[in-house]
Amino acid sequence: MIVPGMTSTEAERCMLAHQRSEVVEPETHEIGFGARSEWDGIRSALVTWLEQEAVDFLNRDDVQARYEFDAFAAEGLHRILQLPGFAIADADFWRYVNVLLMPNWVIWRHGREQPDGSRRVAKANYACGARREDMAGRLWFRGEIGHAPDRSDAYELVRRGGTDFWTSGMTRVLYPSARAVAHAVIELRFPEPGAFNGSEFQPQTMGGDAARELYKRLRHYDAILNLESLSEAQARDLVRSISKDLVETPT
Repeated sequence: MIVPGMTSTEAERCMLAHQRSEVVEPETHEIGFGARSEWDGIRSALVTWLEQEAVDFLNRDDVQARYEFDAFAAEGLHRILQLPGFAIADADFWRYVNVLLMPNWVIWRHGREQPDGSRRVAKANYACGARREDMAGRLWFRGEIGHAPDRSDAYELVRRGGTDFWTSGMTRVLYPSARAVAHAVIELRFPEPGAFNGSEFQPQTMGGDAARELYKRLRHYDAILNLESLSEAQARDLVRSISKDLVETPT
């Protein structure tokens, strides 16, 4: 499969132009080998999803909408972007997705209003920074971590928890590839399906300090155990056993 990509210089040029409502001709390049027709179908599905389902978020301007969007888009992007590993691992590909397919959502989600009324977006949010800090890439990765194909609702865990939890508790720690451990942590902190109240997902069983202590304990076990080899049941037992003094009544 061949997918498109953008250099960081080109992504910055195009995003700046978009924020200024200027029209520029983007320069892209190809990543991979073979035919591009498969990507064309995926791109079409993504554009349709954005225009028909994700577009409603652009009409809201509240904090809760942004957190709800993250949960919604993590599932949608992961469902649609079923791509080979070389594409998922390439920052040039994510620059293309953020800048050419989802610029309005990137600006809405991460833009900061300027004195002239425009909105500016930090480069990291469209893949010109640290890995998995860009909007599309981090949301896809959230879908990848939380995806549980053996459950009746494979994306139910993806929708639990807010952005802070997924950033500090999942994608920036040492065990993101240990799916079973990730699922156990999600279920511990957010024991049942819930909803957002502002930026807070409820119900949850521990606050920020307790959660950070849990992550510290898990890092210790990550150094002495192969967390990736644990089954769902084993991971659940481990996470619960090291967090008994941290869990509170769900609120």
